[in-house]
Amino acid sequence: MTILKTDISSRHGHLPKRNLIVAAMLTASTTSLPVIAETEDETRALEVIEVTTQKRVQSIQEVPIAITAFGEDDLKRTNASDMADLQYFTPNLTVSGSGKIAPRIGIRGISDFSRNAGYDNRVSVYVDGIYAGRSGVSNQSTLDIQRVEVLRGPQGTLFGKNTVAGAINMITVQPTDYFHGSVNLEVGNDGYVSATGMLNGALIEDTLFAKLIVNDKKRDGYKTNIATGEDFDGIDEQAARLQLRWLTDLATVSISADYSDNDTPTLPAEAVN
Repeated sequence: MTILKTDISSRHGHLPKRNLIVAAMLTASTTSLPVIAETEDETRALEVIEVTTQKRVQSIQEVPIAITAFGEDDLKRTNASDMADLQYFTPNLTVSGSGKIAPRIGIRGISDFSRNAGYDNRVSVYVDGIYAGRSGVSNQSTLDIQRVEVLRGPQGTLFGKNTVAGAINMITVQPTDYFHGSVNLEVGNDGYVSATGMLNGALIEDTLFAKLIVNDKKRDGYKTNIATGEDFDGIDEQAARLQLRWLTDLATVSISADYSDNDTPTLPAEAVN
């Protein structure tokens, strides 16, 4: 620590009492400055956020891509239940179309503008590096998701075709050898109930691990078709994911199977004469 020195000598060899007080206050204030500066430097340290946008682990500050990343805690805090919910927290991202059946994903105003599930989107969704396609699979439930990376701009070099507007990279939490489980229950208005159960453990010690997570979500419709009296825009969804992770001397083998069922009643399109 560098202490600033103050000359308090006098031609007569002594100073008046008031000058000694001022000199003492000045010396005390100058000696405390470096301590304050060190404290501010510590509090200004930036949190390191690691992403795998370029197929390797990097700090998000080192990636030359317009990117928005969501960690596991971020998804819980925003209560994002599926990929479509991220549009409310991500700049330039929109999700529209026929609900989960054929979502239309757009970034920076670029989308396919088609309701046909056979058309590929302009924004691709990847789950653990696997292309999800245009179907309802692309609107993945955020079950045990470790991180979601939304990349804006063309990503054809690293992610292939159908990424002219961007790509969404979802990374799940891999199974571990630690045996544990959890149950989560959420309730809300209009009869909303969401139950999630998870079980993780080792099938073969230090070699084969497995994880199963299941979600059941229901809610009554809050809109009524006055012609038929039927309620719609409710929720009736089930989702599950089974993961296996096998450790060998040469490589790590990961196998994942996703299941999704959506029986949500929606208002059908009607021809107008």
